[in-house]
Amino acid sequence: MRWWLVSMVAAAACAASDEPDRGRERAPCRPDATCDVGLECWSELCVRPPSADCAPVARRLAAYRVGNYATPEQIAPVVAELTRTCQRQRLTAREGACLVDAPDEDTLLECPRRVLPELDERWRAKHAPPPPIDAGVDPSLPVDPWAPPGQALGACDRYVALLERLARCDAMPAPTRASLRQSVTALRQTWRNLPANARPTVEAACTQGASALPQALASLGCGP
Repeated sequence: MRWWLVSMVAAAACAASDEPDRGRERAPCRPDATCDVGLECWSELCVRPPSADCAPVARRLAAYRVGNYATPEQIAPVVAELTRTCQRQRLTAREGACLVDAPDEDTLLECPRRVLPELDERWRAKHAPPPPIDAGVDPSLPVDPWAPPGQALGACDRYVALLERLARCDAMPAPTRASLRQSVTALRQTWRNLPANARPTVEAACTQGASALPQALASLGCGP
């Protein structure tokens, strides 16, 4: 029995000592199937995959640093610098292909490594939560310019109030809430410049929109 206990303790100690090595090259992958930067988890081992072809990666990213209208003389040193950065960061072939093949900026921003600090900043801005809404502060722009005198809320006021409540709902993804905030601002600016003969159409649209939002709020658990 004593021998068995000693063996178990020794095995546990070995396992514990191996744990810090997880994720390193030729070591077992971490429990979440990740490895150190520049390595990939293949067959439960961390290995160094084929390196990216850094020249096309650098050419693709150069436009984000110097713009699409830069001259060849302006682009050449940036491409050379980014090629060295790609090599220094040891981008894998898969990571490089993600950057080169991305059809638009939104897709490119979701690549696992973006190389450029400015692209990292755009990713953080894209995924940042929207600023809090202070319900006690009236908007600087009028909401419903046709609300009758003395009436607290017009049809479009009610619609905007429900949109703002939806934008405060934590059950909504942060990017969606930020988009809602932008939509509310755009609506206010649009209504401010509309001619008087647009009132019936706009109020009808506000009424229709306001009728659908309470059900959406209730389904998200954010009030009626």
